[in-house]
Amino acid sequence: MMVPLMAVPFACLVSASAMEVQPRASEAVTVPITIDADHLQVDVTINGEGPFHFLLDSGAVNVLTPALAKRLALPEGKRISATGTGGTQQATRTKVASVAIGGVTLTGQDFYVVELPSAAVTGRKIDGLIGHGWLGKIP
Repeated sequence: MMVPLMAVPFACLVSASAMEVQPRASEAVTVPITIDADHLQVDVTINGEGPFHFLLDSGAVNVLTPALAKRLALPEGKRISATGTGGTQQATRTKVASVAIGGVTLTGQDFYVVELPSAAVTGRKIDGLIGHGWLGKIP
């Protein structure tokens, strides 16, 4: 069962080169968050498409599932080994033109394309993770 938790305000001071939308320091951006199976979830728009369902994980890198990367026709980068909660598996790296959550859109974001471990999958279809690569741009 999904229960709306709250709206989280982000005060944004990110440079214009990293953002399309730049609220002033005195403005807050509302990001609806849902909790499902003890996971924080957000709806994300990528390259103008979506919304897609992502887990919010400040300790992770940005991740897309292979199915979503294919749906978005993203270029496949060099194969690498990725180690995380699901163990070690093969992954690729790609860049997306834009990632929007709530009222904030960041451009030119790196994502790893890898299957999510079953521990990260909840009752709702999960398309990826928003990690420190995105969250680190928001002070």
